[in-house]
Amino acid sequence: MHLFGDVMNFLQRINQVASQDGVEAVYAARVANEPAYSGEDRFRALAEQAARIHQASPTAMIRINAGTHAIFVSGDEDTTVTLVFKKAHPVVKSVKRTMRQLLRKSQRERSRARHVSFEPTLRPTAHAAGF
Repeated sequence: MHLFGDVMNFLQRINQVASQDGVEAVYAARVANEPAYSGEDRFRALAEQAARIHQASPTAMIRINAGTHAIFVSGDEDTTVTLVFKKAHPVVKSVKRTMRQLLRKSQRERSRARHVSFEPTLRPTAHAAGF
């Protein structure tokens, strides 16, 4: 249930980014999950192709220019996020920050899901050990 909640939070953030003025589409692919897409259908194939190019690229971030739009792709070994936005739009200034926030939150969620909790144990103190 907790993992499902993390996936839902991630999808909500994707939709929130896609609703920003100037952002046409957001495509996010996470390992072991169905890819998430939000935006106009005409940009879906473009966003998916850009994500594939990013996977083959040795760099962490790529930017592709396509006519009046730009595609920005960033990711890590588990998550790839693709943004399609209008060139020369004010949203471009915040795109890198938005990408870092999406990736940082997804990394935090994954580490939380992997977190193993242990019962606290009493440790002998130096005084109790006779020192």
